[in-house]
Amino acid sequence: MINVYIFAAYTCGLKTIIKASIVKLKERKVIANFLNLSIIQVSNVILLTILYPIITLKIGIEAFGVFIFANTFSNFAATFINYGTNQSGIRDIAENVGNKQQQSRVLNEILTIRFLIFIAYIICLVVLSLTNLRYFSHVIFALPLVIAEVLNPLFFFTGIEKLKTYNQANLVSKVLSLVLILILIKNTEDAILVNLILGSSSCLVFTYLLVIILKEKDFKLNIPAFSEIRTIAVDNFHLTINNASVQLQQSIMIFVLARIHVPLVLGAYSICDKVIWSARMLIISISMAIYPKSVQVFAEGTASWRNYKTKFRKLITVAFMCLSISIFIFSDLVIYILSGTHNSMASNFLKMMALVPTVAALNSLNIIELLIKKENTTLSKTAIFLACFAFLMTWLLTSFAATKWFGIYTLSIEITALFIYEYLIKKSEKRWQNL
Repeated sequence: MINVYIFAAYTCGLKTIIKASIVKLKERKVIANFLNLSIIQVSNVILLTILYPIITLKIGIEAFGVFIFANTFSNFAATFINYGTNQSGIRDIAENVGNKQQQSRVLNEILTIRFLIFIAYIICLVVLSLTNLRYFSHVIFALPLVIAEVLNPLFFFTGIEKLKTYNQANLVSKVLSLVLILILIKNTEDAILVNLILGSSSCLVFTYLLVIILKEKDFKLNIPAFSEIRTIAVDNFHLTINNASVQLQQSIMIFVLARIHVPLVLGAYSICDKVIWSARMLIISISMAIYPKSVQVFAEGTASWRNYKTKFRKLITVAFMCLSISIFIFSDLVIYILSGTHNSMASNFLKMMALVPTVAALNSLNIIELLIKKENTTLSKTAIFLACFAFLMTWLLTSFAATKWFGIYTLSIEITALFIYEYLIKKSEKRWQNL
């Protein structure tokens, strides 16, 4: 009975803390930013929930795995195309609110460096065409996904903290993709067109958004000086290495399965990977929402930042733990909804991955702190180490473990990252105290 009272008291206390934190957060733009960014991710999740059963039923789970491989390959390439500008661009736009000239300069620099890297990617594809890369034709048809990253102006709308227009356009893109897929995708042979449709819709909408920016802000497109491009190339190098390494950690298993395993295993794993990807998108929306405010709070002092971080840590721990528990309990239902079939292999994979969203959310706060402290070199070194660890885990699991254990891959990476980031945060705190 005493334990019941203790639990009840603890629960009430936790509710009080959460309610008080929410009330305080509502007074700031961070809630508006989070809600706007969440709409983007919610529309993505809804699209997946509707599209995946349709796609899987039309093309089959094996072809679905191939579609996901090409999608993942393109997203990995898009990480280099972006070149860390999602992070640096938000900061640079936010720091120059009210200064149209500087904002125009930032926009042109980002578009130019993305375009230059895209040209390099085309050259890489030409070289890859001379090899025997499996499913290369699917990668070619997914090219619009990479082009979309060149055009994506999310950093600008986030930096000026006005995401309503972006959200509306993003929703139009998703609806357009859904309609086209319903009309054009009929059987397994059409699987190659799915990424083409998704990427083309995004390209169309992002072009429209860029036109809006240029007209409303009266910006002019121009090619920046070489020195400006060199500056952003140097400044964002470590961010890019970090982002690419993180993306590789999440993608290497799919790349390997596409190379050495039967399509059925690739398809089962790919479905689970996309469930976790949806959770990661929500985490990213939270991170982007609090990032501008985090920079300001950190500037106020260590105590203010620690208090601010603690509040969010409590909130996201509770929220994402609930999500993880739900994924574990309803794994069979989730797989059935997304694939249109019962698949015990995919369900077991998803159970093993269920805790990933919670650990990844905690990692995101540590990454934000390291970004604010400009520990870009530390982040890139850590990401490279984790990528190497991911290669090792992939090799061990595919070489020695039974297929049923593939689901622990993602969780092992996130847990390892959590320990490393916690150590780095404590180390950085000592260093900042001595400054």
